[in-house]
Amino acid sequence: MKIIQLAAQWRGTIGGPTNYVGFLAQELRMSGQEVVVAAPQGTGADIGFPPACPARELFLLRALLALKPDIAHAHGSLRFLVPCLLAKLLSFGRLKVIFTFHTQPTFRSYLEHDAPISPCYSGGSGLLGSILLSCTDAVASVSQSIVDNINKHCGMRVGKVVVIPSGAVPAAAKVVVTPKNIGPVLASVGVFSWDWKIAGYFIIFEALALLKSEFPGITLIVAGDGSRRLLVEQKIAELGIGDNVVLKGYLSAEDTSAVVAEADAYVHGALLEGCSLAIVEAMMAGKPIVAVAAGGTPEILKDGETGLLAQPSAESVAKALRRLFLDKSEAKRLGNSARAFAENKLTWAHIAAQYLDLYTRVLARNISTKPVDKEPR
Repeated sequence: MKIIQLAAQWRGTIGGPTNYVGFLAQELRMSGQEVVVAAPQGTGADIGFPPACPARELFLLRALLALKPDIAHAHGSLRFLVPCLLAKLLSFGRLKVIFTFHTQPTFRSYLEHDAPISPCYSGGSGLLGSILLSCTDAVASVSQSIVDNINKHCGMRVGKVVVIPSGAVPAAAKVVVTPKNIGPVLASVGVFSWDWKIAGYFIIFEALALLKSEFPGITLIVAGDGSRRLLVEQKIAELGIGDNVVLKGYLSAEDTSAVVAEADAYVHGALLEGCSLAIVEAMMAGKPIVAVAAGGTPEILKDGETGLLAQPSAESVAKALRRLFLDKSEAKRLGNSARAFAENKLTWAHIAAQYLDLYTRVLARNISTKPVDKEPR
């Protein structure tokens, strides 16, 4: 099977969709498929396309007609569907087109002083987006929550979808000695660019302030950075928790894994996740997790079984963290359950197998004969 994966971002770009496409392509190749990745010029992809319209669309149309793939799998941006569907038309339907939603639509502002946001999804919205999606052979999403929000806020109608979440690489065993003068240690991975992530960190910081007197050594180690870091630093100073928070900045995948491995628990506050790769990786590492129940997070993290879900408030997050700190056997049980679930359902090999099954069914023209895949729930 020849498959072309179309990605809006590629190597050198930080983010879950980049890793998703990379690992998916790798696993598909390992299963014997011929996979070509197309991404913007200068990113090291197999095919580099111009960044702007209409040169991008014309370039991709020519590439698709020359390559003659069986499957064109577009990720994240609806703009990719224009050349893919034209190539499908010109191939008399031989080319099959699949689209995957990776991120939530933007439909509101999460920070008090930010300007209002007009609801939209990358590359299209409204009637045009609905038409493009209706012409594909299958639509997938990393969570049902993304599709629900698009249907609710963006004036689009997305019908039947196959839910295929993010995966993670099984964590290597690490032996880490935590300094005895600090603890408990929390890890978090995120980006200080999007308001819904920053607002989530504000909730975590406020929870730390509530717990500080009871757990003086509590320490949050954050792997991540972004254009609005100053806003984050100001909030830390305002709450007086400068001694309790360590901002590591952007780290390599290996160093990020080490930060998570060192922690007693993982905490995630983002208020609009699709399917957080960071949460999946923390599950794979066997960490007890506290996460705000927002977006697609409850679809992969089951409260009381594979983690603890909190309401989007400092009090709720603090209560969940306190529960982990005071009941170590409960924390261990949750971490072990999270790892077992991730190793069974959320490896990249498992994710790739679901896509390969989807491709096969699309090529066999019987996509509608199988119920929508609701994994991992």
